[in-house]
Amino acid sequence: MSRRLGKFAAGVATVGLVAGVASALGTGTAFAADVVYETGDLAYTCNYPLIGEGGLTVHAKAIGPDSVASGSTATIRGLEVTATVPADVAELLYNLAGVDGVRGVADADVIATGGTLDSNTAKDIRIDEQTYGGSGDFPVQAHQDSGTFIPTATAGPAPGPLTISLDNQFTVKADFHFLNATPAWQAQPPFTCTLNPGQDPKLGSASIT
Repeated sequence: MSRRLGKFAAGVATVGLVAGVASALGTGTAFAADVVYETGDLAYTCNYPLIGEGGLTVHAKAIGPDSVASGSTATIRGLEVTATVPADVAELLYNLAGVDGVRGVADADVIATGGTLDSNTAKDIRIDEQTYGGSGDFPVQAHQDSGTFIPTATAGPAPGPLTISLDNQFTVKADFHFLNATPAWQAQPPFTCTLNPGQDPKLGSASIT
């Protein structure tokens, strides 16, 4: 075999190997891209400790694929949540009970259409220690960390979207920080927040291929 023909044959073999690996991985010629999944501002009613019912506005975002093969799995990552306690609730907790901080975890119900989930609950979404100044809204940040469980979705048949949404409720397991108490941090009974009717809690969608 001539040197030129040998190089040509090696090139063909390399292309064939790359194509074979791509086929085995299910990638074909196109790769799923990461996109931002994001809800709108969702209104909830919470049964807060110490004061009872009050409002809450929730905005969630995460990273997920823009497409997924039928029968394969996908999991969102990098979940971040802003839960804004309105001024009337935050100030009541502060003035009535001296609550000026929070920490803990939340478990959120989730649903899928166009596929299935291995669990309908995202668990232990982390709420780091945060303090409140005593007036105005109190935006509380929560996020996915190493201890957070995020359900895995399995895509149904193509064509169609695999859509992940927040479901009806989430539960908060929190410690409150009190201005004039010993100990300052005290565990509260878990409390539930329920999505108000008439809203679209969609987080994001991937095209099923």
